[in-house]
Amino acid sequence: MKEATLIEVLRQVSEKEIGQIFRGWLKDITKDVVVSVMLQEVEELCGPFYRPDHDSEFKRGGSTSGKIVIDGVAEDVIRPRVHRKCGPGKEVGLLSYAAASDGDDVARRILRALAAGVSSRDVGGLHQGGLFASKSSVSRLCILRGLSPKLPIFIYENL
Repeated sequence: MKEATLIEVLRQVSEKEIGQIFRGWLKDITKDVVVSVMLQEVEELCGPFYRPDHDSEFKRGGSTSGKIVIDGVAEDVIRPRVHRKCGPGKEVGLLSYAAASDGDDVARRILRALAAGVSSRDVGGLHQGGLFASKSSVSRLCILRGLSPKLPIFIYENL
């Protein structure tokens, strides 16, 4: 039996479906890379698995569920945890997780869209299923960023 090549398989579906397949692969690859970077950061802080660095001030703390932002959409991940050995035993935030879960880039894009005249009702169409996809979340973003008192200027002024 002949095995089909990737090109032969892709020719059997529409361009739109090919785009969805590739975006799905890219999302999965991005997720894998982010988790790999987090694990590498844990190893640098605590030492390798089953051979902890006894001189380190950190220890592994298991894992927990978390969210990272990929292309403006919050994706579920299982993220590693690190704790301090001494002191209150508080969890230490991983720099890699903080960077990967930061939705500020999405927020900046939303605010640019609003400044360009896109209504908060239509912003969800720009970021389907993403953070700030609903008009109420866009309103909360404006309140958080202190824009609510400034918005009437844009509404009533002739720009």
